[in-house]
This record gives sequence, structure tokens and C-alpha cells, in this order.
Amino acid sequence: MKKVLFFLVLTYLVNNMQAQSYHPVATFSYSSEGLYAKVIKAHPSNPNIIYAGAQHVNLSYKGFFDTYDITLIDSVKRLKRMGIQTDSFGVTDFVFRGSDIYAIGSKGIQIINASTPANPVWTRKINTFKDGIATKNIGYMTASLLIEGSKLHYSGSNYYLIDLSDLNNLTKIAEKSYSGINSGSVQRLSADKIIASDGYNVNIMDVSAAPTVTKTTLTALFGDPDQMLYDAPNKILYTASSTSSQAFVYSVNMNNNAQLDSFNYLQVPGFDPSGHSGLFLYKDTLYVGTSLGVALFDVTNPSNLRFLGKLSTGGTSAVFVNDDYLIANDNYNLRFYGRGPGAVIGVDESIKLSTMELFPNPAQQSVCLLLSTAAAVQLELFDQLGKSVQTWGIKSAASKHEVSLHDIKPGIYFMQIVAGDLATTRKLVVE
Repeated sequence: MKKVLFFLVLTYLVNNMQAQSYHPVATFSYSSEGLYAKVIKAHPSNPNIIYAGAQHVNLSYKGFFDTYDITLIDSVKRLKRMGIQTDSFGVTDFVFRGSDIYAIGSKGIQIINASTPANPVWTRKINTFKDGIATKNIGYMTASLLIEGSKLHYSGSNYYLIDLSDLNNLTKIAEKSYSGINSGSVQRLSADKIIASDGYNVNIMDVSAAPTVTKTTLTALFGDPDQMLYDAPNKILYTASSTSSQAFVYSVNMNNNAQLDSFNYLQVPGFDPSGHSGLFLYKDTLYVGTSLGVALFDVTNPSNLRFLGKLSTGGTSAVFVNDDYLIANDNYNLRFYGRGPGAVIGVDESIKLSTMELFPNPAQQSVCLLLSTAAAVQLELFDQLGKSVQTWGIKSAASKHEVSLHDIKPGIYFMQIVAGDLATTRKLVVE
């Protein structure tokens, strides 16, 4: 079974050899304005139109909304900038509902008409809802939204389920209090269950008996997992959390709420991010915005998270990925990276635990393995069909190892190198 799994992973890596290489195609600098994007999404019916919700630091943290045309790979165009009536923490999340966009900030929900995707128009603001005879405010510093039909799931200071049937008179259906201080995300788990984070925990909200809500907390996670992403088809939740002393990415099986794996960035020499934001999942690669750039993980096997390296974009507060682009907010710059041939920058591999060189390559009688740090390694050679050809177990902790290829027939192979908890694969040509 392990051989089959490895072959599937190997096939994925071979077919996506250019997937982790990028070249810069455009940059929109906001440094003079103190503005940075916090959430980036594509229009559901026109994926070439990108929306970026932002925060304007120099204007009392007011919210802004930008649109971009990414139709031409090397000519990104900003179409429109509009100020909207949020403040304090800008636009922290937005969702599409029909031809409208609902954008949340600390002071309420902005409704933006996007029937013409390139030219969205602000239409109204909603900042309160009825809780019985009381009136409560909508908005929190990192509030998030999920809209399904006429129901709004809102995660801010608490979790709220709100009836949107009458926009002039929003009413509360259900509520559940939090113990945390931030809310990072709210997403659908099943017909009656919602995943919501409160800055300290990831919670499962059962709303089947609303207005009564039952909360179950995932207690296996560390820190403040206010960033999370749910891969619904595979029932896997990915979360990221960090403090000054620990920084983790987790995978959780939501069928049984059991943690599958965790990766601690402190294991990686030279990479110690102090914060996470902007998780994005694209074709079995998880992109995580961190204070030191975009970290990439191979999640082909969620039980064994594999750190691929990072794209050095600087402090990243939002990430978006498609077939052609990786878009990252780099502090006060919005940077667009094109994917594919001719890339001049790639994922920074100098920080991998398993960073290594195979030389000579092509090889004949032997090949030398050079690691960036001393480590005991396990080597396994696979042919192009994924069949294991030979293994080597090297117990001595050293940075340089030489292995004999005397019994290996000429051809193209793939060398899997396992060093500690990490593994990587390199193409090797034997002559």
C-alpha cells in the first residue's frame, strides 16, 4: 500500500514539476498609502476578475475594495478602487450572494452590487440586527461570513445565525458565545454543522435544533487557530496557529474530529514565522501566508504533511492561487506571480530540512548526497513505474553520503530521501 501511495505522490510531483515556480508579473504598491489586502477572491462567474478587500492604515484603518483584471498573464490591470464604509479593521471577509458581495468589517456589512464584475458599486450598509427586543451590532475586528440562501452565519465576538429575508430588519435565529478574542473563519461542515474559530479554538456548531446551538471544541490543536480552511470533498480541515514560541499547521479528519498531522515551522532552520493568514488550497498544495512569506505544503496525504518550502514574498496577509497566478499581499504591496516556464524565482528550497544535492547527475557507478545539515538518512530508489529498485539505510549523522549504483541499470529514476520527519524526491539519471 505504501508503494502505491508513493507512486501516486511521485506521479503528482512529476506532472507538476513547474507548479512551484513563479515569476513576478505585476506589483501594486500601497506603501505610501498604508493599505494592504486582507482577503482575495475571484468572481464566481468570471474568474479573471479578482477582488481584494483591504485595510487602509493611514486613513484610520478604513476599508477599501479593489478589482483587478488578470486575463493577460503578463499584464495585470487594476480596474477600480472604491472606499466602503467600514473602519477600524477594514474588510476582513466577503462572500458572494447572487449578484451582490457582502463584505464584513468591524462596523458592519457592506453590500456591493457586482452584476458587472469589473465595476462593483456600493449599495448599502447593515450594521445591526434584532435580538428579541434588543438591537445588537454586526462587526468585529476579524469577523467572517457564510451565507446560505436567506441565512447568514456570522463569526465575530460570538457565533450568530441571522435571518436575511428582510434586509431592513435582520433578526437573530441563534447564538453561541465564544471564549476567545478573534474569529478567523466560519465554514460549512454538513447540513446542520458549522466550523467556526474564535481565536483560541476551532469549534463545531450544531444548529440542527436552532435556536439552541451545541458547541464542540477541537482540543487537540495548539495556540490560536484563527486561520482555517476546510477541504469539503475530502473532509479534511487545515488550520494554522502561531505564538512567539511555536508555529504549527494542522490537518484534521472531520469525519471523527481527529488530528491527522501537525508541522512545526520551528523544525525548519531559518524559518520561524510569527503569524499566519490567508490559507489557500489548490491542487493538493496548501499555501499558507506567513509573516515571512508564503509557505507551501504537499497535502496529497493529509496524514503526512510535507513542507515544500516558501515563496519569499515578505509578510503575507492574503493568498490567492489559480492555474496562472499566485497572488500575495506583501506587507503594503500586492504582488502577482505568474506560474510556469521561464520562471525566474521559485520556492525557496534552502530552508528545507531535507535540502540536498545529488551529484554527479547523470551518474554512473555512484552518486553523492549532500545535505545542508548533518543527518541520518533513508534512501529509496524508484523506477518510472513507481517500483522500488533499491534502498539504503545510512545511520551515520553526516552532511555528505556516497552510495553505490553498481547494480543499477541505466535509466531514469527517482530518489526518495527521508531525513528525520521530512522527505523529498529527486530525479536521478543513471548512465
